[in-house]
Amino acid sequence: MQRPGFTLGIPKRWALLAIIAALLAATAAVVIFNAQTALTRASRTAASAQNLRFTLTAFDPHPFAITFEPVASTPAYTTGTFFAGNLYLAGVSGLTILAPDGTLQHILRTGIELPVAPITALAPARLRNATEPDLLIATAGTGLLLLTPQPNANPTLRQLLPADPDLRTLTTLLPLATGELLLGTAHHGLLLYNGANLTAVPLANAPATLDITALAATDSASYLVGTRKDGVFYSHAGTIEHANHLPDDQVESIAVEGNQAYVGTPTGTSVFLLTAPEFKPTRILAPGTFAHALNVSNGQLNIGTLDQGIQQIPLAIRPHLHRISAIIPATSAQRIDAFIPTPDALYTIADGALTPDTSTETRSAPNALTDRNISALAFAPDGTLYIGFFDHGLDELAPDNTLHHLEDDHLFCINRLALDPTKHTIAAATANGLVLFDAQGTHAPNPHPPRRPHLGPRHRHRLHPHPAPRSPPPPASPFSTPPAPRVSTPFRAL
Repeated sequence: MQRPGFTLGIPKRWALLAIIAALLAATAAVVIFNAQTALTRASRTAASAQNLRFTLTAFDPHPFAITFEPVASTPAYTTGTFFAGNLYLAGVSGLTILAPDGTLQHILRTGIELPVAPITALAPARLRNATEPDLLIATAGTGLLLLTPQPNANPTLRQLLPADPDLRTLTTLLPLATGELLLGTAHHGLLLYNGANLTAVPLANAPATLDITALAATDSASYLVGTRKDGVFYSHAGTIEHANHLPDDQVESIAVEGNQAYVGTPTGTSVFLLTAPEFKPTRILAPGTFAHALNVSNGQLNIGTLDQGIQQIPLAIRPHLHRISAIIPATSAQRIDAFIPTPDALYTIADGALTPDTSTETRSAPNALTDRNISALAFAPDGTLYIGFFDHGLDELAPDNTLHHLEDDHLFCINRLALDPTKHTIAAATANGLVLFDAQGTHAPNPHPPRRPHLGPRHRHRLHPHPAPRSPPPPASPFSTPPAPRVSTPFRAL
């Protein structure tokens, strides 16, 4: 007789195997789920690390914007561009907006209508997800500003401010045809803003602390990146190439014309053929010339220097003379900071002011101070403000806002101005001795005779007093207009 349950032995084994298989499957599912969860968490962490935190808010001008009136000084622009028919000029003092006929539209001043940071670059663009184009303004310390013009009203401003203070110092910018924006920083490489996210852009094996100095687009999706001490990078077709065999690894400027790129350095300009199999210079133009700014127009390369004006190099050179740089001598010793091309003319920013390429002369702002480098201040008893300059003599700003400039070989470098309230005199300590100004027209007693003769108001003919210097107006252009009425701004009209 069979023992009970003998016929059920085999089914029990299958049941046991099924239970074991189920347990193994459940364990595998748990392991796979945990792995996927960890992978997702890691992916999110990586994406979070790549996406840089920032805020994009409306900029609120400083609350004390209307409590004081600044004294105007000569313009000191470093960059400019055309946008919506108007000309925008910017620099340390702020942003000036001029209409096509040259009349002043708006002035936004650094620290008042604008954040307390110099403007380093301007570019008009319509970014991704934007309904209208904006003027993009890079600043050295307060991130990116987006300016939107308003009809018959002041423009509005938004501020893109990275959470990391080290990312707020921008040196240059480049809008791409894709609606994205490249931002060069002073010490943290290249950033990309796509309208929603801000990310860092790696450049081959370069360190993340690159100092970006120049950007230029070669087509809708390719661009060149100039650096302070690591040469130039070329991003195209998903690859990044690096060239550091330049006259100097410090890149100052980049210009692109067709399939050729021109990279300016302190010791010459390198020419690159962008269609060549290897990214390296094909020749060097203007060896020894500091190429601070570059522009290609009318078959010639315009090189803006720091103290030699504009050097012009014809590019139509026969092949067997390709190593020769035919330089047209510069016509001035100006500092050229930027070129502003238009269909009809090429404007330059020279010594802080705008000038057409047909002339190196500029028109000074009316009733503007002679210089921006102020070394001393003192009020006379009658309310006149004496303004001493480091190397341009002295300005007298009267209570009625009239301005007179005093300067000669004796009164040149002002170190200090001191008022004697008892004797009503002002003493000017200069690099060439002491000069006394006596409100009564007589020389104040001086127990220590100065190296130069005393000069009082009745003797100012010896200093040849004259209003703040005015240069002859430039040749006729859309932006050559008579001076505008006095307003307390750094710049009023060209």
